[in-house]
Amino acid sequence: MRSRVLLLAVGVVPPSRPIRRGRFSTMGGSRRCRVALTVLALALGGLSSTSSAYAADGDLDPTFSGDGKQTSDAGGASDVAVQPDGKIVAVGAGIIRYNPDGSLDTSFAGDGKQTTDFGTSAVALQADGKIVVAGSLFLSLFPADADFALARYNTDGSPDTTFSGDGKLTTDLGGLDAAAEVALQADGKIVAGGGSGTPNDSSEAEFALARYNPDGTLDTSLSGDGKQTTDFGAGLDYGNGVALQADGKIVVGGVAIPEGSDGDFALVRYDADGSLDTTFSGDGKQTTDFGSGDSARDVVLQADGKIVAVGDSSTPSFDFALARYTASGSLDSSFSSDGKQTTDLGNQDFIFEAAVQPDGKIVAVGGTEHFVGQQLFSDFALARYNPEGLLDLSFSSDGKQTTDLGDEFDEASGVALQSGGKIVAAGVSRGASSDAGNFALARYQGGSPPPGTGGSPPPGTTAPPAPQFQPSPEPFIAPPSAATDPPGIGGPSSAGTLAVSSKGLFTLRRHAIDCTGPGPDCAAKTSVTGSLPASTASSSARRKAVKLGGSSFKVKAGQRGKVKVKLTRKGFKLLNRLKGIKAKVTITARRGAISKKKTVKVTLKAPKKKKKK
Repeated sequence: MRSRVLLLAVGVVPPSRPIRRGRFSTMGGSRRCRVALTVLALALGGLSSTSSAYAADGDLDPTFSGDGKQTSDAGGASDVAVQPDGKIVAVGAGIIRYNPDGSLDTSFAGDGKQTTDFGTSAVALQADGKIVVAGSLFLSLFPADADFALARYNTDGSPDTTFSGDGKLTTDLGGLDAAAEVALQADGKIVAGGGSGTPNDSSEAEFALARYNPDGTLDTSLSGDGKQTTDFGAGLDYGNGVALQADGKIVVGGVAIPEGSDGDFALVRYDADGSLDTTFSGDGKQTTDFGSGDSARDVVLQADGKIVAVGDSSTPSFDFALARYTASGSLDSSFSSDGKQTTDLGNQDFIFEAAVQPDGKIVAVGGTEHFVGQQLFSDFALARYNPEGLLDLSFSSDGKQTTDLGDEFDEASGVALQSGGKIVAAGVSRGASSDAGNFALARYQGGSPPPGTGGSPPPGTTAPPAPQFQPSPEPFIAPPSAATDPPGIGGPSSAGTLAVSSKGLFTLRRHAIDCTGPGPDCAAKTSVTGSLPASTASSSARRKAVKLGGSSFKVKAGQRGKVKVKLTRKGFKLLNRLKGIKAKVTITARRGAISKKKTVKVTLKAPKKKKKK
């Protein structure tokens, strides 16, 4: 859901990369950071068929456009929603509506497509079938100025003139304003959330919120004027996702980047009148640190009132990241043992949106980048998690799925669940050239449909029983059983002085992942943090350990695997400069629902330079 809105101001958008959904991220000097900072600086399916209703979860649905995939020449989608009749509405560089089978719906605007005069980042469907979109309207470059922008359309795609007189409106929140998400209250009021930045200063921004009456006027019962901004202190704070509680409270999730530091997941909860809800984390605000460069890009609510934030974290490469909070704002220890979860899909992985299925499972979508030779490619990426925070192995056999839409750069920005249990992901598919790309959609099998939504089994067959989640008294750290022995991490708590190879690799001596007992393969991950001398560390580095590297690997059932670790390029350069660094290696091994963690103290020694003859 978010705005592909603003184009260039303080930063420069690389011509080979599209502006991604307008979600704000925190990624140092990476391509993703330049895109996100650019946005802030500038702006600163159908019902299941009986023949396929029980195909494997995570498989592409061939009843959608023949192969489960569809692209339309329109510049890329940023969000998607599904109508009660199964039709699919995707928004981004315009609006497109598809029939449940993936074909364009020509009853919408004549050809299935409608244009907007601002970049749309989010969509919400009213009960009467009208379509609300939100984003940002760029006004000027010098001085830099942009406003929240919203529009509403009738079911046939025409502008709804009962909304603000002409079907569209803009709202100035005092700076470079961009709406990243839109949500509808039960009383018909419209809530838009995003960020408001300081003009011509890409280091200062705040969470921004606006609420509108059904006719498009600002709702003055929120904060006196219908508008509200919130900061986490000096630095760059930006809202990306909005979720509405049944009690009228509003949750906004995003990122907070203090001056001189990296970003953290950030959440704010407001009372219905727009004031900060002090029953949430004491002051209405909460931040969560995964280790380095963390950005929450969406927030969703579970049926039990718990709050799930999703995004990515640099640990050390970018991985899917999720955090679950109780209604009071504290991390929920029943989710992945500490309230946090990360998933590595290969190289650089980013979540942009999530949805909660009726059975409590969490579907996250985004993109995963990888190199083929010297060429960078990106694919749609999905992951599904059980309610306890573990990857759902009934989804694509390992809980993860990637899809190539046919071009060099494919990335999912939005997700919606259809009544038959299927999963619709929408985003962009484009080549390496500077063209804007295409709307791209993919539909996946998502499991048995919720009760009362249809999807009967084929004649002569019996539907599989619906999965039931039974919470354990000790979630996540399950007791060993005859079917699954826990993974072991052998070795002492200290590994002494270890020499690093010229490629930045080292092996922990006398340490191994023991996967010899009965059960599936073991998944292992390492993370290396180092303590720098005060004379060489920045003030922010002295406040917490510096991330040096890590690795992810698997150990096959019946085997023991050595613990090998690789430093990042930055960590390797730092080691060479200092000649040696005292560090900690955190090893996590997982087998099914069982996890073990161990920390090993080491002294890393730089490789010796070869003498020239």
